[in-house]
Amino acid sequence: MKESYRAGNRRVFRPWIPEPAMWLQWDWGEGPRIDGRRTSLWCVWLAWSRFRVVIPVLDKTLPTVAACLDATFRTLGGVPTYCLTDNEKTVTVEHVARIAVRNPELMAIARYCGTVVRSCVPADPASKGGTEVTVRIAKRDLVPTAVNLRTEYADFAELHRPARTS
Repeated sequence: MKESYRAGNRRVFRPWIPEPAMWLQWDWGEGPRIDGRRTSLWCVWLAWSRFRVVIPVLDKTLPTVAACLDATFRTLGGVPTYCLTDNEKTVTVEHVARIAVRNPELMAIARYCGTVVRSCVPADPASKGGTEVTVRIAKRDLVPTAVNLRTEYADFAELHRPARTS
C-alpha cells in the first residue's frame, strides 16, 4: 500500500525552458548586521540569461520592494513579462481555498511597470530554484564569515560597493 501511495503522490519534475525576457525571480536573503541592525539582500535572477542582481536594503516593506523592482528593471534595461516570488505579505495578503490573494498596492505597481507578479507554491523552494541559488551566492559573497574572510562593514554604504560588483 505504501508503494502504491508513493507512486500516485510523487512529485513530478518537468524540465522548465524559459523564454528570453519572460521570467524574473526574486527572493530575500539575510544580510550582514551593520551597527547591530539587520540588513536584507534583494536577490534577483533573470531566468533565461541567468543574470543576477543583488541589492542590500534595510527593510522588506512595500516601498522598498517597489524601489528594488525599479532599480532592477533599470539595471536590466527592460521589464520581464512575469516576476515570480515567495508568498510574503508584500505580495500575497492571504490564501482563500489555496488561491493566493495578491496585495492590491503591489499589483498596481506591477501593472504600471508592465509586468505580472506571480507567487510560487507555499513552502516549496524547488519551484523557484534559480533565485534560491542566487541568495546562496549573495550570502556567501557578502555576509562576513570565516570562509570568505570578509570583515565587518563599517556602514551601509560600504555594503553597497561589493553588492554592485557581485
